[in-house]
Amino acid sequence: MKKIMLVILMSCISMLAMAQNKTYKIGDYYNDGNGVRGYVFEVSADGRHGKIVQCRLRNGGKLLDAGYPDLIKAGVPEMRYSNGEPAYIGLPVQLLWVGATSKTDGAANTEKLWNRWKELKSKYNFGKTYLSDIEEALKNANYYDALSPWSEKWYIPAIEELNSFYAAVVQDDLNQLIKDDVMNSDHMGEISDKESFWEKFLKIPQGLFWSSTQLPDSEKQEPLWFVLDMRDGTDCVYEPNGWRYWFILIRRF
Repeated sequence: MKKIMLVILMSCISMLAMAQNKTYKIGDYYNDGNGVRGYVFEVSADGRHGKIVQCRLRNGGKLLDAGYPDLIKAGVPEMRYSNGEPAYIGLPVQLLWVGATSKTDGAANTEKLWNRWKELKSKYNFGKTYLSDIEEALKNANYYDALSPWSEKWYIPAIEELNSFYAAVVQDDLNQLIKDDVMNSDHMGEISDKESFWEKFLKIPQGLFWSSTQLPDSEKQEPLWFVLDMRDGTDCVYEPNGWRYWFILIRRF
C-alpha cells in the first residue's frame, strides 16, 4: 500500500514539474486542468508565464447600468443625482469613483471596482437589472475560486494590458491563430460547425473595448474610463454608464 501511495505521489510531482516547465507562445491554447482555459496573448521571454484571454471572447455590455427610476426605487439620496437631467441621468457617476487608475494592473483595478459594486448593492436596494453584463461575467468566471486573491483571478484588463492584447491581434494575427486551433483540435468539445462557433464566440470583434482604468483626477466631475478601439489601437475615454462596448476577461499564468 505504501509503495502504491509513493508511486502516486511521485507521479503527481512529476506532472506538476512538467506543467511548471511547459512553455507557451502567443496563440497557444492554455488549460491548467482545473477549469482555467484560454488563449495566450502575452508571454515572458522564457515562455513560462504570461497572460491569457478567456474563452469565450465575444462579450459585450455596459460597465454599469441603473436608470433614473432605479435610483429612486433603490433609495439613493436625491442629492446624488438632482443636478442631472432626470430623463438622461444614470447611476450617479460620483459613486463609481474608486481610484482604479492603474494603467498596467487590471487585477488591482478590478478588485477596487468589485468591492464598490458589492458596497453599492449592500447599501442600496439595486435589483438584478442593475447588475452589469461585466459583473455577471466576472462572477461566472471566478465562481470556482472565490477565495483566491484578485491576482489569481480573471479580471478586466487595464488599458496597457488591452494594448498588449491589441498588439497580439495585429502583430501575431491572434484571430487566425485561435481559428486554426479551433479547427484542428477538440479543446471545446464536440462542435458540429466549428466555423460558426468561432465566428459567434471566439472571433475577436472590431470596435471599442472597456478597460478597468479610470481617468485620474476625473472624480470631481464625471469619472471616465479608458477604452481601446480595436480597429486601430487608439485610446479614448468614456463615461461608465449608458454605453455598451465589448470587453474581455484576462488572467495571469
